[in-house]
Order: sequence, then C-alpha cells, then structure tokens
Amino acid sequence: MPGFAEVAFVGGLMLLALLAVGVWSISAAVTFARYYDFRLTRVGDELRYERGLLQRYDGSIPLSKVQMLTLRESALMRPFGYASLAVETAGYGPGQAPSGGSEAAIPLATRDRVLRLANEVETFDPPEFSRPPKRARTRYAVRYVLALAGVTALLLGLRAVVGIPGEQYLALAPLALVLLVPVAAHLKWANRGYARGEDHVFTRNGFWNRTTKVVPDAEELREFVAAKLQESLAIRAEGDRSGGRTTGQPSADSTNAERVDSESESAERTSPESRDSERTPDEEE
Repeated sequence: MPGFAEVAFVGGLMLLALLAVGVWSISAAVTFARYYDFRLTRVGDELRYERGLLQRYDGSIPLSKVQMLTLRESALMRPFGYASLAVETAGYGPGQAPSGGSEAAIPLATRDRVLRLANEVETFDPPEFSRPPKRARTRYAVRYVLALAGVTALLLGLRAVVGIPGEQYLALAPLALVLLVPVAAHLKWANRGYARGEDHVFTRNGFWNRTTKVVPDAEELREFVAAKLQESLAIRAEGDRSGGRTTGQPSADSTNAERVDSESESAERTSPESRDSERTPDEEE
C-alpha cells in the first residue's frame, strides 16, 4: 500500500491541478463579462468602443497618442488562428487614469482581422524577425536546469528538516523535467525575435503567451536596441570564455551586436531630442 508521503504527493498534484482549473475558469468568466457585446468603431482620428455585461463601459482610443500596439496569441489561440490586440496610448488611456495606459482594441478575433485593425492604427509592413544567436538556447537551457536543481534542493532540504516519511525519489521528481529542457529552450528561442521597419521596431517574445509589440517611438527603440546589444555582448563574452577564441575575426554574435549598435545610433539620430538639438535659431523662431 502507498505510504503517507506518496498519498500526500499525489494529492498535492491533484489539488494544484484543481486550483489551476478553477483560476482559469474564473478568469475566463471575468473576461467574458468584461468584453461581452464588444463593439468598435472608428470616428475621425479616434477608435470608440462599448463593452460589458453587468456594467456597460465606453471610451475612445486617440490614434494620435498611440505609443505601442501589442498582439497577443496564447498557445491555445494560435492553432485556431485567433489573437487579441491592445493599444497603449500616451497621456491617457480608455478606462485608465489620466497618466496613461492600455486598452484592448480587439479582445478576441481572427489574426487577419487583428492585423488589419493594427494597420489602421499604425501603418506598417509585415516584419521579418531576426532570432537571437543559436547559442542563446544553451543559456536558456542552463537557466531551466538551475531552476529545477533549486526546486529539487529545496524539496530535499524540507524532507531532511521536517522529516517527512517516504521514498527519496519523490523529492527528486522535478529532475525528471530535465528531459524537457532542450524542447523548452528551443521553443523559447524560436518564439523570440526583433525587426526594424522604416518607422517602427517590432519585438516578439513568449511561447505560452506570445506577444508581438509594434513600437513607433524612437525613445522605446533606443531602450530596446540597448537591451539587445547587452544580450548579444553577454552571449559573445560567454563564447569567448568557453571556447578560448583569440582571433580577431567577427563572429555571428559580434556581427549581430554591431548591427544592433548601428540601429541604436540610427535611433539616436532620429529621436525627437536629437532633432530639437539640430534646429537652427531661425527654425526655433
């Protein structure tokens, strides 16, 4: 017969599963009530919406104040071709405080319809994303392995301190997930990317809830390319230490870093601050 530890372990897993289903059900019900009978119309330079089941909400999204568009596709939505679109505005946002915020322009629709509306808000061509260097997958895998090792060490420590009876393999159960680490690292790498358009920068992140951001603002672009440059340099430094590379030939990662660096300089030249500094006294008058 199974001992106390085995029963407690299985019971804990079942309880966690029930809690997850319950939280998901509540979240789905709240979302349904919030966006019930959602209507969106364009009037001049604004998008006006109405929504709500228990209480009706209405507001407008000023197109002139748009800072960022966010396209969200969960792992359940992607196979069926569905997505949602959120619009973040400067100054204020619908249903938000005057300091700004975001509002769902489309809570749920086909991906084609979401992209059509996104192009009405901000005109852009479909981006061709550049993925991180392939060696980034190794870094992701190391992170996952360290996380699993930490959880296992915590369980072993609790077992030793509290003295819970049962077989030791129960505390080592998280290590079984190490077999899935290469798949998880690859999926994380495959769903990350960035692209640069004429007037926008695009980012993509996440597997379970993939988000694609469209940013038309030069300030956000500078922050983004700076983060990508730091990541590329960190990956290149890891490769230099592990491989003992001493040649001066640029690697794929250093080439990527140089490209991001040039994009950062381009963003600096096109930023509002730099344009203001280049104005002549006659222009200011």
